[in-house]
Amino acid sequence: MASTSRKNKELMFSEFCALCDKISSARRDKKADILQRFILDYHANNETSFYRVLRLLLPKLDRERAAYGIKEYVLANIYVRILCLHPESADALKLKNFRAPKNAGNHAGDFGEVAYWVLKSRCAEGGELTVDDVQRHLDAVALRHAERQPREKDKELEVMLRCMSAQEQKWLIRILLKDMRLGLGHTRILSVYHPDANDLWVLNNSLQQVCEKLRDPTRRLHEIEITLFNPFCPMLAERCNVQDIDKHLQRRPGPRYIETKLDGERSQFHYNNGEFRFFSRNAFDFTDSFGSSSTSGSLTPYLAKQLKPSVKNFILDGEMMPWNTKFKCFGTKGMNLDVKSLRVGNVHQPCFCAFDILYYNDSVLTNKPLSERLEILQKIFTPQEGIIMHVPRQTVNSSEEVLAALNTAIDNFDEGIIVKEPNSIYKPKSRKEDWIKIKPEYTPGAMVELDLLIIGGYYGEGRRRGLISHFLLALAQPAPDGEEPVVFESVTRVGSGCTMEELAALSRQLEPHWKRCQPNKPPTGLLWTREKPELWIEPQNSVILQVKASEVVRSDFYQTGYTLRFPRIEKVRYDKPWKDCLTTDEFTKLRLAASGSLVGSYITAQSPRAKKRRAAQPQPSVSAQFRATHLDHVKAHSQLFTGKEICVLTGLLEISKQDLERQVVENGGTVVLNPGKATYCVIVGTENIRVTNVCKAGTYNVVRAQWLLHSLDAGQLLEWTPADVVSGTPETMDQLVQQYDQYGDSFTQPATLHSLQHVLQQVGKKEMSVKQMKKLDQLLFYGCSPFSVFRGCFAYFDCYEKVGEHSTLVDTPLSSLVFDFKFQSGQVCPTVNDQTTHIVIHSSDLDRLEELISRAEQQSNQVHIIQHYWLLDCIEAKAQLSEEKYLLHQWE
Repeated sequence: MASTSRKNKELMFSEFCALCDKISSARRDKKADILQRFILDYHANNETSFYRVLRLLLPKLDRERAAYGIKEYVLANIYVRILCLHPESADALKLKNFRAPKNAGNHAGDFGEVAYWVLKSRCAEGGELTVDDVQRHLDAVALRHAERQPREKDKELEVMLRCMSAQEQKWLIRILLKDMRLGLGHTRILSVYHPDANDLWVLNNSLQQVCEKLRDPTRRLHEIEITLFNPFCPMLAERCNVQDIDKHLQRRPGPRYIETKLDGERSQFHYNNGEFRFFSRNAFDFTDSFGSSSTSGSLTPYLAKQLKPSVKNFILDGEMMPWNTKFKCFGTKGMNLDVKSLRVGNVHQPCFCAFDILYYNDSVLTNKPLSERLEILQKIFTPQEGIIMHVPRQTVNSSEEVLAALNTAIDNFDEGIIVKEPNSIYKPKSRKEDWIKIKPEYTPGAMVELDLLIIGGYYGEGRRRGLISHFLLALAQPAPDGEEPVVFESVTRVGSGCTMEELAALSRQLEPHWKRCQPNKPPTGLLWTREKPELWIEPQNSVILQVKASEVVRSDFYQTGYTLRFPRIEKVRYDKPWKDCLTTDEFTKLRLAASGSLVGSYITAQSPRAKKRRAAQPQPSVSAQFRATHLDHVKAHSQLFTGKEICVLTGLLEISKQDLERQVVENGGTVVLNPGKATYCVIVGTENIRVTNVCKAGTYNVVRAQWLLHSLDAGQLLEWTPADVVSGTPETMDQLVQQYDQYGDSFTQPATLHSLQHVLQQVGKKEMSVKQMKKLDQLLFYGCSPFSVFRGCFAYFDCYEKVGEHSTLVDTPLSSLVFDFKFQSGQVCPTVNDQTTHIVIHSSDLDRLEELISRAEQQSNQVHIIQHYWLLDCIEAKAQLSEEKYLLHQWE
């Protein structure tokens, strides 16, 4: 019996977390040893599979469980709610802005660590859940997400979080986010478990099979085979610059196969006696989308008709492509088409393109040369356009033919080509020279380079934690000749291409100028849509990035309606003024010139000179803001500004500086380029450094351009109000103080819609105390507000088996009353304290009454211990009733 109990030892989740803490904090050379000792101890004390532990250590590789649908923002909101944190409290901001060093400190970017320090002083001791308990909860979370039941998913999470310690929650968070931060990669962890574990994982992408087949580390898996209905990591192609193709051909002389590189979803197609299965390159099962039999799904009823009668079973490697039935051609992933959701008969339908076969009629073919495998592939199906097809293929013998094939692909707007050796065998997950891929962007100078302006930033993760590592880039809307652009449209997000040193230098340059984005309040002149940055920067403080990408594709995530595919930073252009970034007009011409492709030209055997799209260089001239407007031909038709000398510094987005100056002259005024002693006022629209300097001087009346326009509309010279004056002379400011209050409301003039809007903006929003709100209720409702019946009540609800311990939550009818109480402005106390005014107990459960009376006696204020009926009757009466007849305890 002793042996049996030893072999069925429960593994607590707290033990697993302790292991993770040891590994993450250990020296790099000691990490594997710690894991090795744990695995040996586990096998010595358990007959059960190590799978339950391995899938927690490697959540990114866990294909047996569906997605959780949980990100840091969701968890942050759950914690704010569970912990009853004020949304603007320091701890709430740490959780919500966990990537910002200002809020999260040294742990910025690591949500699990940030949450740990917030929870450390607030959590129970934990240690209640086993690893199997956590697995069941995680299964339930994934199921609720798949069933699209977000509330049920949140409840499942809350059950776990309420009975875990801070340490356990830290590691649960990392499991949910699939980012363990152990300092051990998945390859190393698998090799610690078994020397052959990584090879088996590459073949079948199943941690469960790894644990079942490789339990004994002393037994080796000498022959690993691809098997039906078990996904594997496909063979990959090595990158190659076409100008190096000669070297490649010389190393291994002989003919090569060239295939068009299709831009679809790499897929494995498994078939066995009428059963179909489809897997992605990362082993995700897409069978539900395409169908598991000849009578189900969007594709298999049509595929089944094309299979030849001699076929018993097979595994095909290929691409699932979107086929355009109207133009009889393939679409691409860049068109934002989800091939899994397409249906045969629509404009775009799914089509499987086969380029290899790995298993046929119970035989594994991976050790056969490619030429033989392709002969067998011809026997599998009868091609049908738009349903199942062979990948186009040709045989070449020279580098010139390879180069010609690549340029043909460029002409056809294809992604590139794949070059394969006819004698190559199939090696799962191998990226060797047997297969090479050639794309235009692999050749220096072949791609168009774009000069784009940084308008937003995102905090990085991992080694880039605490740095702004990704950037939102924009195009400028064209400005009138000689003027600076003022409106910028987002076009792409980029983060790759910079070294850590380059990124640090760029961060130092931009650091003083970053501003945090406010929800629903985008900065003036910066336009973005669904892709919103965490921080933004004014264009004049920003820098241009020289970016390379493969093509332009449609996207509603960016203001332009288009974005760049696979963008990469080539260079930071410190030498280039911010205003010289690419414009929307130039971008449109570029996009239309080659149907979205960004390949500069045909590729030759020599390195081409880099093609660069940039704004045309203007001839040297005086900037428009310093240049006099030609007003000799303008005639006055009004005397509105007669005798007034006016200086216009800048215009508005909708009306230029020159147009404002013409308006002044047309209405009898005199325009000067620089303000002087005789200047009546200085008109400003958009702000720049010159406007700032004039305002600081304090010697001129600087007035908003809207005042000039309002005066023109009214047909008279309007008096200045605080809303109009940006900066004034001492005399003007004294006059305004005598006529208006601190918010800009006139002491003598009736309010207008425009003036009232300005005043309300100046007043701002102020939080009211409970006492002030009750006073307001008295004025508005002559007593208690029917919409805030419990205002001023602080109640503890008897929902816990142990008073005040949230980990002991019990199922009680009081739970629903808590929400009603809060809805009616009541505030819930996490425990009985000096702030508590009421203790609410359900009349059917008085087990903790004596203890609650004892707790209430210790408080400085008198606490009403009442039955739950008081809440129900108050809600029905829409008033706060006397507690007298509901009391469960009378105080002396």
